[in-house]
Amino acid sequence: DDIAAADLNYRRKLFEAETDWRDLTQRFVEAMNRLKLAREIELSQKEKLEYERERLKRGRTTTSQVILFEQDNAVAQLTRLQAQLEALSVLATLKSFGETP
Repeated sequence: DDIAAADLNYRRKLFEAETDWRDLTQRFVEAMNRLKLAREIELSQKEKLEYERERLKRGRTTTSQVILFEQDNAVAQLTRLQAQLEALSVLATLKSFGETP
């Protein structure tokens, strides 16, 4: 009875560990995809801001428009940082399994 119960408990724990590993691996892939997208958005926002600053130097836009683009750029940077934090957090959890994807 004790042996059967211990075996059943072992199988349950093994199943849970495998399920957790698959879930974490999927979360890591998704986090890395979000990070890639966030980097691309950040780059686009930076280019947009630089272009608008050049337009301001030539008198073709307003300071308030540049400020709006600076805010967009700051939000893009924050989004990228949050995506990096998420990816690193999931990676740290994966490493607690002793392996990395």
